[in-house]
Amino acid sequence: MYQPNQPVVHRGRREREVTALHGVAQVFSTRWGQRQILFDVLDVLEAELDFVRGAIVVKDAQGQDLVVEAGLAPGAGPSSAGAMGLVEQVMRTGEPAAEPEVAPPARRPGRLSAELPMVEAWSLVGVPVLMGTEVIGGLAAYVGHARPDRLETDRKLLAVVAALLSADARARRMGRAREQALEAENLRLRGVLEERFRPENLVGHSHAMQAVYQAIRQLAPLEGPVLLRGEAGVGKSLVASAIHYASPRSRGPMVRLDDALGEVLLEAELFGHEADAFRGAGEARSGRLEQAAGGSLLIGEVGALPLGTQRKLLRVLQEGQFERLGSQQSARANVRLLAATRMDLEAAVEKGEFLADLYHRLGRAVIVLPPLRARSEDVVLLANHFLDKHARRTGKAVHRISAAAVGMLLSYPWPGNVRELEGAIERAVLHTGDGVIHAYNLPATLQGPGLPDATPASSLRARVQLLEKDMILDALQRAAGNVSAAARELGITGRMVRYKMRNLGIEDLRAFRRQG
Repeated sequence: MYQPNQPVVHRGRREREVTALHGVAQVFSTRWGQRQILFDVLDVLEAELDFVRGAIVVKDAQGQDLVVEAGLAPGAGPSSAGAMGLVEQVMRTGEPAAEPEVAPPARRPGRLSAELPMVEAWSLVGVPVLMGTEVIGGLAAYVGHARPDRLETDRKLLAVVAALLSADARARRMGRAREQALEAENLRLRGVLEERFRPENLVGHSHAMQAVYQAIRQLAPLEGPVLLRGEAGVGKSLVASAIHYASPRSRGPMVRLDDALGEVLLEAELFGHEADAFRGAGEARSGRLEQAAGGSLLIGEVGALPLGTQRKLLRVLQEGQFERLGSQQSARANVRLLAATRMDLEAAVEKGEFLADLYHRLGRAVIVLPPLRARSEDVVLLANHFLDKHARRTGKAVHRISAAAVGMLLSYPWPGNVRELEGAIERAVLHTGDGVIHAYNLPATLQGPGLPDATPASSLRARVQLLEKDMILDALQRAAGNVSAAARELGITGRMVRYKMRNLGIEDLRAFRRQG
């Protein structure tokens, strides 16, 4: 609550006006709550000048009207029609207004004094609060005199206060806009992170993949190293990305180090080097550890690191320090290590090819990625995912995989795992010409002997037979091997479907029943 600096009676009118404006400015510089500011502004006008029983309406940052009147506790509603009525008028017209020689304001308990000053006459003065051409509020108060020249002076004084109210409202609106922009950016980044958390090889509903998802959720918020184990092509690098982008380090870089380098070049890439640290080094260069500062570093095949490099990496994990090649000065490593391997590290430790201490340090948090043959229920889901991905990338209208091709995908052991499956679907998308991936569009490694559609048909009769087979296989797949249901979908009799199945070499319905 505002307190006057000195008794009003000892000062002239001009000094009181300056003091009032100074007091209003102090309110804006020392208060934060917008509603409290409005109350305190009215307090200043009542304490320093002859303005009493004032009223203010100002829109807040959310566009809602804040309504306050002098003499009321914060949060109370308006109770007088005089000043509030003039506020509504100036807000409606956008122009200042004055009403000379009005009835005295109602006597009611005020926040400073319940008594009104002793004056000969009362007037009402009001001004709009403008933000450019937009009316965002109004300010009005009773003033204890009725001289026309004094009313104009009082109007100008209130206009200055209204300008301060407008500046405060503008700042709040801009702050709200910045908050909304930041919130929108956070939502966008969250969407990016969520998208990165679902890389291609994480598609799958199998129990094996559910265990992987659970491990990612448990380990991502932590800071320690994570060891990713699994065969080539299962997607260890993409799981590492999922861990990084779901972690507190998600805004930092995600850096990868491949192992296909000699020991010197590998250490130069990992730790960096000074100028002329080795033959051909040239100028000084930062390594992946420095480039990944604040983020995560993935070592693509930790099992292939030379023993000397393993010792230096162990020091990074134990002490958080390393040196560039050719330097004696230690540097701090601010990274989270993610290490991938397809090797048998236990056997490597037994042979002395992998440090036991490094193995135990990495083995505290392990995610084992299953091979694709161990989650065959995800094959069709992944195939359709890759179909959509590469159809969009190439702009081709490829919309389905034929039942015969699906059968081939399910019967193949996928030694190259998800990477091989994606390559097969990408190739098939490029080679199909009718919007359907047929068995003959798949790589030769997937083609089995005696498959009627393993090569593209050339004659009209062969193409018709191929289309009939595709349609019947698709219908049987959707009907889980129920011939009658497939016949109803195709619009023919069950007897005709069985006849065509015999002619087209479709005999075993058990595979369809397993898929259903």
